[in-house]
Amino acid sequence: MQSKTAIGAFIRRIKSRLGAPTAINAGAHKLARLVYRMLKFGKAYVETGQQAYEKLFKERTLRNLQRRARELGFDVTPMASTALVTRSAAVAVPPKLEAASQDRAIRLQRDS
Repeated sequence: MQSKTAIGAFIRRIKSRLGAPTAINAGAHKLARLVYRMLKFGKAYVETGQQAYEKLFKERTLRNLQRRARELGFDVTPMASTALVTRSAAVAVPPKLEAASQDRAIRLQRDS
């Protein structure tokens, strides 16, 4: 499960939600379907990579969240990714929380 491939990322994502045994079964099932399609149609497997998988997963998640928000009557607008929450006179943010949000913003910038 340390593979830097799309299937490895899939297994890690399932493992975080459902546990290792289920993730291993889901990964084996995905591999079996890939091998079956390769044998049936005679096409080579093209590895997309972990980053491509994660990008598609993020896009799919965002689409689903936006659709769900519309169904519930909300309007979703994207925020600037480099926006940083700062302390304001109107809203008192505890220093620990402000430091944590700054650390999270820095991590999000690095991940992007």
